[in-house]
Parts: sequence; C-alpha cells; structure tokens
Amino acid sequence: MQDASRPQNHTVWYIIVMIFLLLTSICCVQTAQPITANVNHGIYRFDTGFEITPHDYRSGPVTIFDGSMAAAYYYMPVSSSPEFIDEGAFHAAGVVGDEQVNGMNFSYCTTESQVDCELRFYTDNIFNSGPSGWMDQTNRGEACVYGLAGLPGIPGMLSCWSIAIDLSGGFECTLPQEQVVGSAEEFGWSIVWLTQTASTGLFLPRPIGPQGYGTRPSFEWFDLLQPNGSEYQGSLMLGSGNFSMKLYGNVPDTQAYYSVAPLTNDTVRFNAISEIRAASTASWAVENANAGSTYGMLVSSQIADLPIVANGTASLLVHHGSFLTNPISLGATGSLSATLPAVLPPVFFTQAVELNGTLAPANVIAASNGLAHYN
Repeated sequence: MQDASRPQNHTVWYIIVMIFLLLTSICCVQTAQPITANVNHGIYRFDTGFEITPHDYRSGPVTIFDGSMAAAYYYMPVSSSPEFIDEGAFHAAGVVGDEQVNGMNFSYCTTESQVDCELRFYTDNIFNSGPSGWMDQTNRGEACVYGLAGLPGIPGMLSCWSIAIDLSGGFECTLPQEQVVGSAEEFGWSIVWLTQTASTGLFLPRPIGPQGYGTRPSFEWFDLLQPNGSEYQGSLMLGSGNFSMKLYGNVPDTQAYYSVAPLTNDTVRFNAISEIRAASTASWAVENANAGSTYGMLVSSQIADLPIVANGTASLLVHHGSFLTNPISLGATGSLSATLPAVLPPVFFTQAVELNGTLAPANVIAASNGLAHYN
C-alpha cells in the first residue's frame, strides 16, 4: 500500500522551498542607500513640465496626508520594471467621505540624467495582496494614473530631488477616507520607474516620531516582467513605515469641478481657504489674481456647464437661474471672508469671474473652476 504521507511530505517541502525562494528574491531587490547629496526642489505641472524652484510648491490649502518626515536613506531596487505600491489613509472628516487630492510631494535619488515614471493612485491596498482591482499589467484598476516625463537628474553622479506635483486644474484624484473613525482603511499609491537602471529610488523617512497615518513597514511589489505581474510582499527596513510622500487637498467637504470642454478663458483658479459651514466665517480666494482686474463670486444651488461667459470664451459652471444671492464682489484681490447664514442648503456651488471694470456681465473676461460645498 502506498504511504499516504509521502505526497503530503513532498507538498510540505515544496512549500518550504517556494517560501525560501520568495524570501530570497525579495531580499535581493531592495537596498537602503544613504542620501549623500543635497536635496534639490522643483515643481512639475502638466502644462509646463518640470521647473527648478528653491521651495516646495503646495496646492491645498490643506495637508491631508503626511508621511514625509526627514529622510536619511533612499530605497534602490536592483530589478527592473517593478511597481512598488505603498499605502496611507485619510482620517474620517466631514460628510462626503472622500478626499480630493490636488497636490503631492515625493522625493527620490538617482544617477540618471533624466527620470521618467508613472504615478498611480488606488482606492485600496490590501496587506500581502495589493489593490483589489489589480489584475495584470494592463488591468490594474487604478483610480488615477499620471505619466511624469523629464524629471531631473545629473548624469554620472548622485542627485536627490523633492518634486512637487500640481494636480489642480482638472488633474485632481478623488480617494476614499476611512469609513469608520480610527479604522485607517488604506488607499494605495505607486511608482514605476520607466528609466530604471537600478539607480533610482524613493526616500525612506527616518523612524523618529509618528509616520503617515495608516502606513505599515512594508509595501506591495509587482514584478511587471512576469505573467500577470507576480506579487510579493516587500519589507521596509530601518523602521520606516512608508516611502516619503505628502498629499494636499481642499478643505473638508469642498471639491473643485470643471467644464467637460474647457474654453480659452477658463483660466481663473479659485478655492475655499477655510471650511464652508453654516453660521461660521468662510473664506474664498482667487489663487492667480491679475493686477488691474477685479473679481466677483457667483453662488447657486445648481450646477451648470454653459459656454456663455466672456462672449462665449469661458464657461458658466453655476446655474444662473438658481442664484442664492446677487453676485458678490471680491475686489482686486479676488478674496472674501464673510459670516454665513445659520442655515445652508445640503450642497451649493460657487464660481469666480474676472472682470475688466465693475461687477457686470458685460465686463467679464474670464471664469474659474466651480466649487461644490457640502453640509
């Protein structure tokens, strides 16, 4: 009679060997290298590309996730074409249940002369599994994906960079907050280095003080050279909880929106700089006010998308038949602080217009994005 235990033993040994090979493959693709170069700063915008600046740019006005504590090391993979998926979480806040990411900072070191990469956001990142929608290299189920071409480097020597990415103006990415307070349900974000020669890697924050909310000392690694992208669990050493990254967004329960067919003079950038709450002082501001212009704000209970502003060169994004008040002057600064009524609609919409002269329809020369305010 055949010994029934033999196939089981073979199975056990097979599992042990596979675990050994897996651990070996993981250990051999990760090295923490010291940051030995000065950190340069720059901004990446999708209309102009990269430019060097002395300081980090911030969208916002709110920092909605911060895992960017001072770094002493960067993570340099040895293999080519991996996708590293890290995680974080947003505290539950407000009534919408989402965060609209409009800016980001991440940092890397490289010896390349130029770095191209793909940045992805995922609505979740499950431990030892990855994003639930990740099927294969062409079906990853991401919430948003961005191609970043022409990021800087210095040929033949180590250079390190803190890159601010401006996602405002229609490139925002909406991700879920935790659904239960304190549950830290995770979103995912990833980098794929498209010019990878084992010399480019993300910063690792120092293990001093709190790390980013919802992070853990590991990441998901998908080998994009393998069929269906073989997934491994990688460990971050030095006690770091995450790759270095910071996210910016709007104030709670305010979200920007845009025309589906933007026009030439849809150029004004408008945002709320405080929470918009009943019976509270609320503030709005034009971010790119021009000298010599004046500004106004429209407030409506309904959304619109009509090419009727500035002689058809800008979009009306609030419904003109549902105004809640007369147009409000924002003056030459394009800003306003005012105490709101004790009762507000569950949602209302605002938009700024730029004027050449007094606050009158005939003087409008440009218009902003719309803002939806939820209560």
